[in-house]
Amino acid sequence: QEDIVVEQELPTADDVPEDYEGVWLRTATYTNGALVSSTPATLTLNKTSYTSTGTCINTGEVISDGESSIRLTIAGSSCPQITAGPGYDSTYSITYDKERNVEVMTIVSGPVTETYDRQS
Repeated sequence: QEDIVVEQELPTADDVPEDYEGVWLRTATYTNGALVSSTPATLTLNKTSYTSTGTCINTGEVISDGESSIRLTIAGSSCPQITAGPGYDSTYSITYDKERNVEVMTIVSGPVTETYDRQS
């Protein structure tokens, strides 16, 4: 009787999803703590790219330190006033809202704070 040996590759860092990956629905935008918009927009984050849809459709690269720092560069936009560029250095956090039974991501970039509910 022969022993059967099954070789399995161990996952690499590239195989492990980041906590921010998924589809998020923007619920609010604040500037200096004051609500300036509650217009919904969808933000789809992959490990290294994103698409945001709302008033405009924006695409670009996601750069993250894997901790709490994130930068969404702008590669393209359907809005003529938005030009390609390096984006903004931001921090993010993900918490769980027990009352609404949803994960909430908060992205802070200078005076602007956006909140998003996880959709998937």
